[in-house]
Amino acid sequence: MMSQWADGQDRNVSLEIAKKIAQRLREAGYEAWLVGGCVRDLLLGRTPKDCDVSTSARPDQVQALFPGSLLVGAHFGVVIVREGGELTEVATYRSDGNYSDGRRPDKVTFESDVRKDLERRDFTINAMLLDPVSGKVVDLVGGRRDLEAGLIRAIGEPVVRFREDHLRLMRAVRFAARFGFTIEARTWEAICAECESIGKIAVERVKGELARILTEGNAPCGMGLLRESGLLRIILPEAGSLEILGRLQSPGFELALAAVLLNGDAARAVERLKLSNDERARVLALCEYHSRFDEIGGMRTAVLKRFLRMKDFHQHLELYRAAVAGDSRYESARALLVSMTEEMLWPARLLTGDDLKRMGVKSGPRFAEILTALEDAQLEGRVHGRQDAEAFVRAAISGGSST
Repeated sequence: MMSQWADGQDRNVSLEIAKKIAQRLREAGYEAWLVGGCVRDLLLGRTPKDCDVSTSARPDQVQALFPGSLLVGAHFGVVIVREGGELTEVATYRSDGNYSDGRRPDKVTFESDVRKDLERRDFTINAMLLDPVSGKVVDLVGGRRDLEAGLIRAIGEPVVRFREDHLRLMRAVRFAARFGFTIEARTWEAICAECESIGKIAVERVKGELARILTEGNAPCGMGLLRESGLLRIILPEAGSLEILGRLQSPGFELALAAVLLNGDAARAVERLKLSNDERARVLALCEYHSRFDEIGGMRTAVLKRFLRMKDFHQHLELYRAAVAGDSRYESARALLVSMTEEMLWPARLLTGDDLKRMGVKSGPRFAEILTALEDAQLEGRVHGRQDAEAFVRAAISGGSST
């Protein structure tokens, strides 16, 4: 599992720049390390998404050393350094006071000892240090041991860590699912005991963690852990069976969520999760139109073609494939789609709205009805050219049966 990462080897631009920032801090007489997820990911052979620096320098000292940097978290000692086209977070060593809101410390104390900074972090695998000069990993909390054992372990007393920041309950699950790790026994017991606390976290933050659990790793494993711990009944009580989710192939957030909600109250769930309008529309459409696949055999040709050209149809088809689990109904639906060319599904329009106006059709509900009926006739092969289309419209105007 562990990568044979060579000391000092630069994996990407963010890593190289973060190391240069840390080296500059050291040259100025301060302690500085790369810390957290980037160290973990390097040891796992993964490319870090971003690289953070932890330092004994106070925020004003960091800003003095890096002109143009941004103080974004004065209370927490966080400075964003602009360097080489990258934004790197540089944070002063600190210890945290009480967390009265279960999310952020009421007070922080800047420290000179890096150990105190590490001890206030969430999990051991996220609290290792990388020396920017030698490239060696320094581990003061047992993170490397847990990484090798495949364990998610809270630093210190697990219940205390989760009461400080309730979102850590879901983060533990996310890391376990992403890396295929096991949650250490005492940490797991604390998650189960504190699961109700997740209800105190802003739903936007919960939704963000849920989206990552559903898309970043083994989603069925992550959702299973949420269910076993009691977290799922708090954050998503509408969730149904997780079997469909397990059959999906690399789903995005909306498709994965729809699979979980397929047999539940999807409308209620998307409202409570405060999804964006686009996300809400996609999830509800996936759930709503799913059952229509069973009606394909009896659909009129025009209705069938409109169904096949529905927005995000391939996601609908993937959800259906996962739901029926190899049933011949899926193959029939897929065969229909494959048999349809782009021209068959989206034939060139024979008449426009302007054409109808020239033919004496007045704007209003009837106007749209005639255009739709004309397209249906075209999709079904009853109308082939402009002359046929004009005859169809004249018959509709005169009250004929063509529509």
